[in-house]
Amino acid sequence: MTPRPTYESDEDLYKEKQVIKAIAQALGLDFFKLPRSYGLDFALTNPDDQAVRAFVEIKARKNHSQRYPTLLLSLSKLISAQKLSAATSRPSYLVAAFTDGLFLTKLTSGKEPVTIAGRTDRDDPADMEPCIHFRILKMRKVASFNVHEGDENNES
Repeated sequence: MTPRPTYESDEDLYKEKQVIKAIAQALGLDFFKLPRSYGLDFALTNPDDQAVRAFVEIKARKNHSQRYPTLLLSLSKLISAQKLSAATSRPSYLVAAFTDGLFLTKLTSGKEPVTIAGRTDRDDPADMEPCIHFRILKMRKVASFNVHEGDENNES
């Protein structure tokens, strides 16, 4: 079986790291980049003993939080989050970086709408999959941080 291509650029990974740094700093925690096999991006850890406090998936968007009513997340990401939380009794969160700030929601409910959705611009049939729609208005703004400051396609 051929592994799926990775579409994350070095710039994407840099911005992801800036977002987790801002979240960890705001919470007084450290962070650890998880291996790909875990399905989520990071673990938030205690600075003194590296005990895991939470798991985090990060989505960086180049638009304002009010542009769309929902944020899509692959259903497989939610399943990974639920498995990690069930196995460790630690919460999993989705952090969305919009141009007007960082927004957070817990990855637990599964009560949000699920549709077949995804990207169609890369000619990759695996980009279309079951996705869960998280209502952005229900997400909590945790910081006024714009990881896209200065980007050409930034929709402030």
